[in-house]
Amino acid sequence: MGLTEFISRCSTELSPYDQFYVILTIFSRSLAWVEMFRNWPYFRDEQKVFPVWLAGVRPLVFFTCSSHYLSILYVLWPVIFGEPAPASTAGFVFGVLCGVTIGFWVFVYDADDYGIAYTRAQKKLTKKQKAASNKIKLTYPTWYFTDWVNHCPMLVLFSKMAYDAGEEAFAWKNIWLAPAWGLTWLAVIFVPWRLIGGDALYADLRDDKSFGHKATVVVKLIVITMVGFTIGHFVNALFVESVQKVLNLVGVGGEL
Repeated sequence: MGLTEFISRCSTELSPYDQFYVILTIFSRSLAWVEMFRNWPYFRDEQKVFPVWLAGVRPLVFFTCSSHYLSILYVLWPVIFGEPAPASTAGFVFGVLCGVTIGFWVFVYDADDYGIAYTRAQKKLTKKQKAASNKIKLTYPTWYFTDWVNHCPMLVLFSKMAYDAGEEAFAWKNIWLAPAWGLTWLAVIFVPWRLIGGDALYADLRDDKSFGHKATVVVKLIVITMVGFTIGHFVNALFVESVQKVLNLVGVGGEL
């Protein structure tokens, strides 16, 4: 299947809802590149965390990115393989997306990374402190919108797809799939990236953290993805049906 044929099939075989999801996901990932190139002088001249030639790849290796890849694969599955994706895949992907969302807002989010708060924090640092910081972590102005769009809309939109997959999506026998993907990301994506570039990606995995502290990341990864799947099992159907009722109530009607 050539690229032109693939795009044509996506436009004809995917619903407008699915097409919007794919476009939004690609847009959300592109924002990371926009931020990077907006701060290119910093990546090129100041940071010493990883070789600058790897900068273009960095937005692709975060755990958040892996959840987006999985969700796009789920949406495109019928186009690629000619049949619907297994129902268990929907619950698995939801669990990872939900885990990513929980992980970011609970463990990663810091209001001082944005806007005025970031500027004020940087003004308090001396040149020596900034130079020392640039050796162990990346510190550059980011947009709150970028992090929000990467850790909210996709989960909300995908919840409808998981709902459509039926009860089998969140069968308890499949709960291991989401944490298994988290561990796969660590072994197959994160570890090679860390060995090649030296970049820890997340503060909890940096060189200034103890081995014990880093080990807690594995526990967190397992817990948040299992919690994500569990939320899907108990809450997803109620959430989607409630949204549908609200839409009907305000006169939008129809199916999501």
